[in-house]
Amino acid sequence: MCMEGVPPQGMSTGGVPLCRTADVPPNGMRACAQAGKEYLVTQQDGVFHVFQHKCPHRGGPLSKGRLQDGVVTCPWHSSKFDVRTGKLVTGPKVGPEVPFVRKFIALFVRNLREYPSVVNDGMLYLQNP
Repeated sequence: MCMEGVPPQGMSTGGVPLCRTADVPPNGMRACAQAGKEYLVTQQDGVFHVFQHKCPHRGGPLSKGRLQDGVVTCPWHSSKFDVRTGKLVTGPKVGPEVPFVRKFIALFVRNLREYPSVVNDGMLYLQNP
């Protein structure tokens, strides 16, 4: 259950409610929204992370991609990101399969932006959204 439209409560938690931790499967992900903005929430090895929802290459919805072994693959052009760090693993599959071309294209794809978050009493809260 995403908390879209839920007013900020419990400021003692230091954040804005985003989702229940039970709604994010172990070693899984889901899209959640708060205040009209979508986020990608991941749980990898019991640790939660909140990232931008759109791929920095062309805006593909990362929650519609595949998550395997801690790496999410964008459904549009197959950019891969580590869900523990947000770092780009491999750039998009566009253009010819020539190593220097792939490296050049990858120069223009950034790492995912991670948003600070905290877990409290079964809820995931965004800090400074």
